[in-house]
Amino acid sequence: MSIFIVLMSPKKNIISYHSADLDQRTENETAVAKDSLTPALKLEYTPVLGMLIGAIGIVYTAISFWGGRDLDLDIINLFFLSLGLLLHRSLGQYAEAFMEASKSISPVVLQFPFYAGIIAVLSGSGLGQLIIDGMISVATPETFNVFTYWVAGFVNIFAPSGGGQWALQGPLQIPAAMELGVDPSKTAMAVAWGDGWTNLIQPFWALPILSVVGLHIRDIMGYCILLSAIVGIVTSILIFFLY
Repeated sequence: MSIFIVLMSPKKNIISYHSADLDQRTENETAVAKDSLTPALKLEYTPVLGMLIGAIGIVYTAISFWGGRDLDLDIINLFFLSLGLLLHRSLGQYAEAFMEASKSISPVVLQFPFYAGIIAVLSGSGLGQLIIDGMISVATPETFNVFTYWVAGFVNIFAPSGGGQWALQGPLQIPAAMELGVDPSKTAMAVAWGDGWTNLIQPFWALPILSVVGLHIRDIMGYCILLSAIVGIVTSILIFFLY
C-alpha cells in the first residue's frame, strides 16, 4: 500500500481545485462555478431531490401521528431532519448548513440517520436475508468466509455503521456458518474485515485531518477507492487461505 500511495501521488506541477474554494466566493461567482460542477454535485444542488425527500419524511410523520404513534426521539429527529431538507430545498445547501453549524462532525450527524433507515429497509424488507441466502446457495465451507467478507463490504457501502451492520448481518450470518460447519468466530471476523475494507471509501476516520487541511471527503475519494481495490484483493486471498 505504501508503494501504491507513492505511485499515485499527484505531480508537483498539478494545481488541483478544491470544493472548499466555493465557500470563499461571492454569490455570483458561486452560481457560475456551480454551473460547471460535476453531475454528482449538480444532483446535490437540485431542489427537486431535497424537497422530495423532506416531503416524504413530513408525510410519514403526519401518518404516524394520525395512526396513534406516541412522541419519541426517533420521530422528533425524523421530523426536524425532513423539515430542514424541505426548507433548505437541496441536499447540498442542507449539508452546507450542517457544516456551518457542526463543522468537522457534520457528515456523521447528517448521514447516520439515513444509514439507520437503510439498515431498517435491508432488515425489514427481507432484502438482507435474500442477499445472505443467495450467498449461501453458492458458498462452500472453504469459500463461505470470503463471501461473508464481500457481502459485509457491500452492505457497509450503504450503511457504514459497525454496530448497525452487525445487528443486520450477524443474526443471519452466524446460523448460516454453523449450518455449513464453519467456525462462527472466523465468520464474525470476516464481517468485521468487510466493514473495515469499504470504510476506505466511507472515510469518516479522515474527518479530523480533512478539517485541518481544508479539504472535503470528495477530494480524497478517488485515492481511497483505488486503495480499497488493492486491499480487497489482498484481503480476499488471505481470508481464503487463512479462514
